[in-house]
Amino acid sequence: MTNEYPAGYIVRIKIIDFLAFLIGLALLAIPAIHRFFPGDIDTSVHVAMGALVAVCAIFRVMVAWGSLWLEIVLAFLGFLTMRLPAFMHMQYDPHYNTVHLALGCLLMALAVISGLMTFFELQKSRRTV
Repeated sequence: MTNEYPAGYIVRIKIIDFLAFLIGLALLAIPAIHRFFPGDIDTSVHVAMGALVAVCAIFRVMVAWGSLWLEIVLAFLGFLTMRLPAFMHMQYDPHYNTVHLALGCLLMALAVISGLMTFFELQKSRRTV
């Protein structure tokens, strides 16, 4: 299956989704960096969101062809990350707000870019068949 796609395409997809994996790790690390209480709901939400993003992104890195549905999941998780300050009633804290807006928007942008690249590569491979 990998011989149907150019090697450059797979490398680009892996790099983009590895960046999404790093965003997931950043979400996992936020509670430790800011010294949130271990039993706090904010800690649980960050760990769960970071784990979901990291698992989806690493799965996409390992299967770099045809898994376009994962980009939809990553974009939705990016939207949830971007809205996390509103969900957690932390919009008054500019640092908390800015970090989550940046991570969420970056994750959505990476998912859209990777999804469009995959979509056009699939369209190109269909035309040649």
